[in-house]
Amino acid sequence: MSDYISREELKLRIRNKIYDMPKNSDGTMNQADAMFTDGMYRALDLVEHMPSADVREIIKVEAEPNKGEWEFFDYPYMGYRCSKCGAIGNYDHKFCHDCGIEMKVEPTEE
Repeated sequence: MSDYISREELKLRIRNKIYDMPKNSDGTMNQADAMFTDGMYRALDLVEHMPSADVREIIKVEAEPNKGEWEFFDYPYMGYRCSKCGAIGNYDHKFCHDCGIEMKVEPTEE
């Protein structure tokens, strides 16, 4: 499955990286930093002119009125999983990222 990113967010991060490059007291850069900055400007130009994909955001909605729970597990590693679909997640999320069911606030211990 493809990942889709925000073009504007990526451009902002590249610009911030360029802005944060170290400069000498006279405002110039050493040769390596200048070459890196030039590459960042080229990357910014590529991002700007990259064709966009025709995608739509998909929001999963759970029709059932019941709530799921984050169940704690500790084998083979520690974490939490959705009581409905088994997806691994964070107990502080209000919805399961996989099946979309609303979660109770407190996780349960197995």
